[in-house]
Amino acid sequence: MKNIIVLTFASILLQGCLGKKNEITEDVVFLQSVPVCNTPEMCKKMWDAAGEWVDKYSPQGIDTYTDDMIRSEDKDNSSDEMEIVIKRIKQGNASYKILIDTICTNSISSCSLERNNMLAFNKKLIGFMSVKEKTKKEKVFDANAALNLWLKHY
Repeated sequence: MKNIIVLTFASILLQGCLGKKNEITEDVVFLQSVPVCNTPEMCKKMWDAAGEWVDKYSPQGIDTYTDDMIRSEDKDNSSDEMEIVIKRIKQGNASYKILIDTICTNSISSCSLERNNMLAFNKKLIGFMSVKEKTKKEKVFDANAALNLWLKHY
C-alpha cells in the first residue's frame, strides 16, 4: 500500500514537471515563430489579419486600432475572457515584428489557453511571409510537435 502511494505521488510530480517543460517549450516556440513583415504590402496584409484575429477571438471586441497597436477592450475582472494586445515593432531595417500578448487570467489552466492562442496567432500570420521565411518558421512548430510526441512517452 505504501508503495502505491509513493508511486502515485511520484507520478503526479513527474506530470507537473512535464507540464512545465511543455510550457517552456511552447514559450520558446512562440518567440522563435514571431511573424516579421519586410515590405509595406506584407505588413498591411499581416496587420489587417491581426485586427481580424483580435475581432474574432476577443469576445469584448477591439478597443484600440492604430498603426502600431491593436488592443481588445478590457475584460471584466470576474470573467475568463482574454485581453489581447498586438504591437508592431520596428526592427533595425525596414522590417517589423508583429508581437501578440495576452493577459493571462492565471486560472486553473495555468495560462495554457492564452499560450495556445498566441501560438495560433503566430501560425496565422506567418502564412503571409515569403515561402522561404514561412518554411523556416513552420519548422519550429514541426520540431515542437515532435518533441511533444516524444515527451508523451514519459
